[in-house]
Amino acid sequence: MTRRIAFIHAPEIRYDQNYGTLFSPLWAYTLAAHVPDGWDVTIVDCIVERADTVGAADVFAFSGINQDIASIREVHDLLKGKFPDATFILGGPITWSLEQEGKLGLLDYFDRLFILDGEQTLPDFLNRFDRGDFADVPKIIRAERFPLDKALPIRFDFYRPNAHHYYGALVEVSRGC
Repeated sequence: MTRRIAFIHAPEIRYDQNYGTLFSPLWAYTLAAHVPDGWDVTIVDCIVERADTVGAADVFAFSGINQDIASIREVHDLLKGKFPDATFILGGPITWSLEQEGKLGLLDYFDRLFILDGEQTLPDFLNRFDRGDFADVPKIIRAERFPLDKALPIRFDFYRPNAHHYYGALVEVSRGC
């Protein structure tokens, strides 16, 4: 049986952030390259696609920054209402920074929270999910820093059809602020 994962980019867009310039959700195209074989991958950028058009998935994977907390919750709740049996996970800067502030509880509505880089922890989780032995995986999944020289190229097959939506591109050469 083919499993499905949908990467959901649901940012809170403000004009003062990048002065209205839209950049692609590089995190999703990067992590999509690390999804194990046998998974059907979808990347949904809610900037250019309405969240209510998102199809079913076994796992919905979100990422974002602190300012996105309200829009992430809104899209999560919409998708959870449509697909109540799906698993919802969140990673990225929002999880790390809210943990540092002692506010990780604000994200309790997610099934799992990923802290730091997901290139190894995401495929490990998805493999366990696929085998059905993920019930004992802790709610908070911590990673070590992932060496960039081991990162796979982004999923250009997903990016190219959507590139026209964005201004330029980002190239990741380091991690962290």
